[in-house]
Formats: sequence, structure tokens, C-alpha cells
Amino acid sequence: MPITAEPEVEAIDEDAPSRSALRIIDALATNLPPTQVFNPLRQVLQSYITSPDPNLRRGGLLALGISVEGCSEFMIPLMNGVWPIIDAGLQDADASVRKATCIAAIMQLVQDPQTQRQACTALDGLLEILHDDIKQYLQLFMERLSGLLETAPIPVKTVVMGAIRSATHASKEGFLPYFQPTMERVKHFLVLTSEGEEHDLRGITMDAVGTFSEAVGTFSEAVGKDVFHLYYNDLMQQAFAGIELGSARLRECSFLFFGVMARVYGDEFAPWLPKVVPALIASCKLEEGGKEPIGLSNAEALAAFSASG
Repeated sequence: MPITAEPEVEAIDEDAPSRSALRIIDALATNLPPTQVFNPLRQVLQSYITSPDPNLRRGGLLALGISVEGCSEFMIPLMNGVWPIIDAGLQDADASVRKATCIAAIMQLVQDPQTQRQACTALDGLLEILHDDIKQYLQLFMERLSGLLETAPIPVKTVVMGAIRSATHASKEGFLPYFQPTMERVKHFLVLTSEGEEHDLRGITMDAVGTFSEAVGTFSEAVGKDVFHLYYNDLMQQAFAGIELGSARLRECSFLFFGVMARVYGDEFAPWLPKVVPALIASCKLEEGGKEPIGLSNAEALAAFSASG
């Protein structure tokens, strides 16, 4: 526990002792019975959160937050004792302690199916203002959010994708180690075709993938672009398929994605222009609200444009 209070290093890829200590607590919480983890943690937690040293208070609250995944059910009867700790942390005079408390509170709520969606929405908002401070929390966020992509219902997955998009934007090149595992988890969202919740998930996923490309392609330069290029052609095809589904939201997501790809790849995007530009022109001919003019389908509009050129 004392190691959790050591200062954080700036570099994401540098293995600070405090991060290693939190990973060990996480591993213990997910692999051992909670009685062997949370009970000892609870015994030392009080001395940490009442310490005059803000580093100790921050470390204690981070340890509390990271232990939630493996101990969530065990903690439920004890929440009357846990929430006062969180409440005190949220009012702490030190900003680093308040941030750590937000993480601890949200991580607990993320584990509860009744509050997952709202907790992920709150996390999304927090990620938008963390900026460089995300470095010390990124691994925790990605582990928790990636798990929800496997198990949560579709409405929660939609909010999770928004939070991952915000984490990517904040962490920039720090997202690179998480890019491929995340893509493997979410690529099947891009072939969903049912209206309603599936369209919503497909749209936010396309938006998030565009942010991924900027993070690993623009900020990580050549190495990141090469990694993203493995998915590039398939993603372009899925973006075109989204245009044909009759959803104004998906159509917008596809065109935004094209814009990001053009920015990331520059001249390398040029071979796609003969297909992208007619789709843009056809979309401009749609009526307000995304409805097509009577008697003119997307395919017909594209064919008419091609014939006129």
C-alpha cells in the first residue's frame, strides 16, 4: 500500500512503482477470495484516507477503486462504510485526491448493472477534462471498459464506446498499446444493421474508430499509421455500407470518418475520392432530415453523377 502513494511519472509507457502496486492489488482482487483482499484493504484504508499526506489519501482511494472489479459483490453489504470515504474524498482540499475519488466512485458504479450506463456517461465527461492526467488511469479505464464491451447490453456498450473515444482523444499516442485489442472487440459492431439501438452502436463505433485513427496514425506517426492500415480498407467498406442503410446518423458518421481518413492519410486517400465524392454529392441531394427525393435512390443518384462525369 505505501507504494501506491509514490509520485506518478509523466510517461505512459514508463512502469512507475505506484502503477505496478495498483496492478498487483487489481490482480489480487480478481484472483483471490474477496475476504482475503478487501478485508485487509479496509483495515488499512482508514489510516490512509485520514492521513495529512495527500499522496497517501490519493493512494488509498485509488486502491479502493481498483479493487472493485474483483470484490464488488462482497462490498455491497459494506457500502454504508465505503460511501462516507468517497464523500470525504470528493471534498478533499487536494485536487489529486478529488480526482482519485472520482475514479473510485465511478469504478464502483460501473460494476453495478443498475448504474453502468450512467456511470459510463459520467466517466465520459471526466475523461474530457482529465487531459494529461489520464496517463496514470488509462490502463484501469481500458481494462474496465473493454470488459463491458463483452458483457454489457447494447445501450451500455454505446455509452462505453463514447467513453473509450474520449479516453483515446485524451491519451493520444498512449492509446497505441490498446488499439488492436480494442479493434478486435468492436469491429463486429460495424456490421450491425437493425434500426434503433444497433444503429446507435454502429454509429458511435464508427466515430470512435475515427478517433483511434487520429491517435495511432497522426500522433504516433508512421508506426501508428501502419498499425491502423491493417483495418483501413475494411473500415472504408463498412463506412460505405453505412451510407446505404437509410440512417441519417450513420450517413453522417461515414462522412465524418472519410474526413478523418483524408486528414490522417493525405495523398494516400486519393484513390478513394472517385467513390467518396459521388456519395457526398448524392447525400447533398437528399431532402431535409435525410429522406431521399421521390423516385431517386442513393444508388440511382450515384449512377447519375457517374454518368454526368
